[in-house]
Amino acid sequence: MHPRTQIKIKMPSMEHINARMERVLDETCRALPYGGDHEVRAFIARKLADAALIGHTLLGELGIVARKALADYQHGRHFEPS
Repeated sequence: MHPRTQIKIKMPSMEHINARMERVLDETCRALPYGGDHEVRAFIARKLADAALIGHTLLGELGIVARKALADYQHGRHFEPS
């Protein structure tokens, strides 16, 4: 490789990342009554956004984050410590 050759890394656009997060949120909440209420969807969406900010943007990664967030929510671990 020539020393001046630049390596270009293609990063997904924010639109693609947002679309992935929406897809994962919908898939995760699909089994909930009425697709989940606002509170649970907002909790999972916050966890997905936090994960995306640190670079976890693949569907598989986001799916893991969403399922863990749902499990945390269902077990009462969605309240912020005082």
